[in-house]
Amino acid sequence: MKRVKYKKELPALNEALKLIPNELKNDNEVFEMTDGKKVIKARWEGTLEEGRAVALTAENKELVSEEMLKMKKLMGYKSEKTIGTPTANNRVSENKTFKDLLSTVKKKSLTESISIEEIAQLHEVELLDEGLLSKLGKIAVMLGISLSSFMAMAQQNPKKAVDTLQQKAKSLTPEQLQDIQSATGINFTADGANKLFSFDDGNSAQAELPELDLGKYGDIKALKVVKAQRNEFGGAEYTVEVNKFYSNDYNFNIVRSYVGKNNKGKLDNATIKFVNHQGSPYAGADISFK
Repeated sequence: MKRVKYKKELPALNEALKLIPNELKNDNEVFEMTDGKKVIKARWEGTLEEGRAVALTAENKELVSEEMLKMKKLMGYKSEKTIGTPTANNRVSENKTFKDLLSTVKKKSLTESISIEEIAQLHEVELLDEGLLSKLGKIAVMLGISLSSFMAMAQQNPKKAVDTLQQKAKSLTPEQLQDIQSATGINFTADGANKLFSFDDGNSAQAELPELDLGKYGDIKALKVVKAQRNEFGGAEYTVEVNKFYSNDYNFNIVRSYVGKNNKGKLDNATIKFVNHQGSPYAGADISFK
């Protein structure tokens, strides 16, 4: 490959390509141009009169050398020389700061797009997030609850405040619930409102039913019992809702198997039915204990 060396510093790439000597302007001729620091590899296409230069690579050895020196310096960097060795308290503070930042990102994503069912599963501290609480307050006003009353209730008992919205929403029409979603961005469908919380309606027969053991999947809210009642034969019948993450076939099979094994020998004459996060049943996936 031919190389042309220039005594003066080469200008910017486009200007440098104008300095190609005529003897290199042969069709498909590949050559290098350098001033000792910059190296430009180019190819000439066409004739002397009507051809043009095409840059293949361009390198600035001086800049590369500077970057290598910076990298070597950073590789030998020791933080204790500039900020000292962190104490135990410093490390605890760093962990807390990281958790706070992570929580802020999580809450921001939740307030941008969230369903009322997801809100019901949040920790009380998360429910007090300013952005989310503002939207819930707006819903309260649309439901006829005074803003001051709702905010006071939310500060004392966030879960109860959300429960109050759920109870009020049961009387709304689908159109009114759609208005709430349009105004706040929160998915508050009639079905979502009815399933916001599972609660004891005072039915003594239901209260006497043995508790279904959901184990670790109940602890992480992957599963929850949304309905428990006596069937026509006097046995227990449970409806278990699977959250969105575990609703796909693979994860569902894992949690279903776990529930079956976890309750085997604990329940007699009982049936467990499963529905996904949208309330649709899993066909042929019921578990029955004789």
